[in-house]
Amino acid sequence: MSTGFCKNHPDLSVRRRCFTCAGFICTQCQVLRSRHYFCSERCHRRFLLRESLRSFFKPLAETLQPIWRWMLPWLVEKAGLRKPRSLGKALKFYDLIISIVAIVLLASPLIGIALLWRENRQLQNRLARLERLWKTTSTSNNLCNGLANNNHAFLKVTKPAAAMVTSNQMTIEGEAPDGHIISLVQDDWVRAVTLPREGRFALPPIKLKPGQNQFVVQALGHDGKPVALQHFTITSGPPTANYLANDLSRGSFERKQVALTFDGGSSDNAALQILDILKENDLQVTIFLTGGFIQKFPEITKRFVQEGHEVGNHTWNHPHLTTYAADKQNAALPNVTREFLHDQLLRTAKLFEEVTGSRMAPFWRAPYGEHNAEIRQWAAELGYRHVGWTKGRSWQESMDTMDWVADTTSKAYRPAEEILAHLLSMADEEISGLNGGIILTHLGSHRQDGDHFYTVLPRLIGGLREKNYALVKISELGE
Repeated sequence: MSTGFCKNHPDLSVRRRCFTCAGFICTQCQVLRSRHYFCSERCHRRFLLRESLRSFFKPLAETLQPIWRWMLPWLVEKAGLRKPRSLGKALKFYDLIISIVAIVLLASPLIGIALLWRENRQLQNRLARLERLWKTTSTSNNLCNGLANNNHAFLKVTKPAAAMVTSNQMTIEGEAPDGHIISLVQDDWVRAVTLPREGRFALPPIKLKPGQNQFVVQALGHDGKPVALQHFTITSGPPTANYLANDLSRGSFERKQVALTFDGGSSDNAALQILDILKENDLQVTIFLTGGFIQKFPEITKRFVQEGHEVGNHTWNHPHLTTYAADKQNAALPNVTREFLHDQLLRTAKLFEEVTGSRMAPFWRAPYGEHNAEIRQWAAELGYRHVGWTKGRSWQESMDTMDWVADTTSKAYRPAEEILAHLLSMADEEISGLNGGIILTHLGSHRQDGDHFYTVLPRLIGGLREKNYALVKISELGE
């Protein structure tokens, strides 16, 4: 069996190919469907379409084959293709077929060139429209008088920083005065254009090639010439173990994003209600499941995937990993080794794939929040990054809802209404609010008298959206 490099992770040497497009795919990219491995849902749909067409046309072809064999000689004879004079004494019937095939093959590159030319023309037309719009909205007094090329104070790219990224797409954001055209150039091609709004701009997602990607972002003046330039390089590749070993407990303070996360351990007495609320509010979230939950509630687990939620690993049976409960330290317990943690994560991931046919997201959350750098490194060896939640010096500064506490006499108990008021109050704080926050809540609780957190969940979602927060999954949370 031949080997190659994964189409999405070019640093990985692999053997398996996509059943439809035959592209090489690693274990992270494999999608198991219909007893075959595919690189994406799109290729799986192409496979289903092909099989459907084949099952439809095969009986038809078998029915028409005898008729065709009888009619073909008659048609050839009637068309006179057997007579040398019919096509200039040179073109016979089979020559005609071969000529048609050759024409199609020769035309294919021309069609590709035409499509590229059309795309380039569309970008140029959009650039022209933006320039006309610029002329009608800007005044000559606001032009960048005296600006020189490479004036980074005038044009500033704020995202991404020149660094390594692990996705094959990237969004570029920055700052520039209103009334100018912002264009992105990659490999001497204009890839995107836009206009700043209130001093900021955001370009549409750009596809990255493996390795280094050179970009030029430029601001164009009224004459279409660049008045400011900024060059930067982005390296695209699979995440390293050192990167994955970093704990993620909060995203960027500069972006109004919040990640609402749910843990599923042994109880599901709130799961269906939570799923219904999320569906009604058209919201997808990140959920961390134990192997025990998947084993006990396979239908609910399938629904998580069907409704577009992101499912991470919460170990097999929710064990304590460190000594924190005993001494407030996070030293690994004697029985917690690399092999122990790998077994906890791999068993859960295997069962999840068997139940849903999908792979888990590359995130994990330690039970009870007990982890340290060594434990996170062990998980990173399997491709997992640890996701915690946003903590503070006290509950007033934390995004842990504590909704699992059922004892109303406990100091840690917080009624659902108080949890709601606390989170919405944090969202109004002037410095950073809930920006980049990761909220922790659960799929089950032993609370009585209907004081479950999900009863206030619709108001939390609506309240955060009214305050212009974007509710995102962990994979969408900017850092």
